[in-house]
Amino acid sequence: MAGIFVIQDFRFRYVNQGFVDLHGYAGPAEVIVAVGPLDPVAPADRDRVEAVIGRLLAGQDASCDIEFAARGKDGRAIVVEVGARSFDYGGRPAIIGVAIDVTERRAAEAAREQALAAAETLLRLKSEFIANMSHEMRTPLNGIIGLAHVGQRAKDLDKAREVSGRILESGRRLLGVVTTVLDFSRLESGRLTLDNGYFDPRALLAKSVAPWEQAARAKGLAFAAEVAPDLPAEIWGDRTRLAQIVDVLLANAVKFTAAGQVSLRLAADESGLTLTVADTGIGMTPEETAALFRPFEQADGSATRQYGGIGLGLALAQRLAALMGGRITVDSRAGDGSTFRFELPLPNGGQRPRSADYSI
Repeated sequence: MAGIFVIQDFRFRYVNQGFVDLHGYAGPAEVIVAVGPLDPVAPADRDRVEAVIGRLLAGQDASCDIEFAARGKDGRAIVVEVGARSFDYGGRPAIIGVAIDVTERRAAEAAREQALAAAETLLRLKSEFIANMSHEMRTPLNGIIGLAHVGQRAKDLDKAREVSGRILESGRRLLGVVTTVLDFSRLESGRLTLDNGYFDPRALLAKSVAPWEQAARAKGLAFAAEVAPDLPAEIWGDRTRLAQIVDVLLANAVKFTAAGQVSLRLAADESGLTLTVADTGIGMTPEETAALFRPFEQADGSATRQYGGIGLGLALAQRLAALMGGRITVDSRAGDGSTFRFELPLPNGGQRPRSADYSI
């Protein structure tokens, strides 16, 4: 039912039951006696509505259609669409209007616009992802092909070994890109499962850290890796996926740090395992941090062009962490580095049960 009202001298002179129901008042008498025309209007829109009422009462406008935010007597937020015109009421200027609640319609329209915007963003990001992935795959492939030609022409063993090493490095890089894409696809489809078992976290960390420590020092960065002395000798979990998360966090820390240091710390307590990776790199704004774990995105578009990558690493790491029962959080400020924390609960505090089968 539409709400009908009459305003004169900036006071309600008449309201019907539809107006009462729209705003949640007790009855027409309450509105006429105790409510002013601006009282149901949300504070942000009061100046605008007051100006419209003033023009209609002054005869500057003959009619007006307006939409504004309002609130019910109980404080609930509503959106009201009003059509009003000036008229003569008892020999003096007045306004007669019809108010309609369009809250649900506007909410549906807003949801539709958000969905369309999200779809457009996803299509753009996927297009950029395909372009980035093509570049990330083509670069090592070109290196492999070019180096293979050099290796064919090499006449001494040392040169052949050098070329073979560089081919191996390019091949591993290419394999990493393909593995990331395939693992993300398997996660999205629910087909990736964990291969849990007991393993030595120190040995895993030493193997995972070595190439990134070398890469950091090649950039002139200080690198520090610390393992808490009370870390269990063995922990339960998927060593491959844990190594994958370590690799992603260290790769990003080294990639986005031009000067300073990268550090890693692995510790455990009664709540589980905590891996902390910190850097003194470019850092991120709160808005960039909020989008960090979304697939196909990096902190900003220029990051992809300047630093490379396909924008799936952190999204994959976060999903792997969730699959393992853990989570990854980040603390970062633009220009002041980033600190990532991976927290993973450990069954039985990470200790092997005495009754467990020791064969792995």
